[in-house]
Amino acid sequence: MKYIFVDGKFDGIAEDLNNRYNAALDKEKTAGTIKTDPMPDFNPIKL
Repeated sequence: MKYIFVDGKFDGIAEDLNNRYNAALDKEKTAGTIKTDPMPDFNPIKL
């Protein structure tokens, strides 16, 4: 819906969403609510 109201400028919308997502992720990492440790044995092909 936001795409329509912002004149269809997808790059700006994507950048805004990315910034808000990263800010929320950083906040939760700092609070200790989540952890983002890499999983060395993760294989996306096995999903």
